[in-house]
Amino acid sequence: MLQKLSHFLLSAEKLLLTASFFLMLGVAAAQIIMRNLFGSGFIWGDDLVKVIVLWVGFLGAAYASRDAKHINIDIISRFLPAQISAWAYRGVYVFTVVLCCVAAYHSYEFIKIEMEDGMEAFLGVPVWATELIIPGAFVVMAWRFLLLALSPTLPVMASSESSSVDSDDKSGSDA
Repeated sequence: MLQKLSHFLLSAEKLLLTASFFLMLGVAAAQIIMRNLFGSGFIWGDDLVKVIVLWVGFLGAAYASRDAKHINIDIISRFLPAQISAWAYRGVYVFTVVLCCVAAYHSYEFIKIEMEDGMEAFLGVPVWATELIIPGAFVVMAWRFLLLALSPTLPVMASSESSSVDSDDKSGSDA
């Protein structure tokens, strides 16, 4: 049951990310075409594209954090033995959970201020509603990094794979 729910949520997340990306492309392309052909586009088009860029960025970050496929600077696996690096990664993930929780809290506080302000983003949509992705994505990332920190086996980091490829390339270049 939990496995089905997890699979459903991951599929929904991927669908939302993909749909948002193509909507962003579609609206931006329509704006360009309309401006070139008719001299103006949708009044709300540019604002919508800006909001979708925000959503795609945060959805992408949350999606990438799912299996530690996010952007990272990996010096741990290059300099520490495997046993120690596993614990170092856990520490990094716990620290990341704390940072994501702090960011989620402060972005929530920011949204409360935006709610009091009462400004509209476009087409009657309040600004605070367009920013809900910020604390939401940080909460999702915090949860995923917590799961990574508690995982019995850490996912393989992309840079640690490339370091073994680099060493193979060096030995193969002598031939």
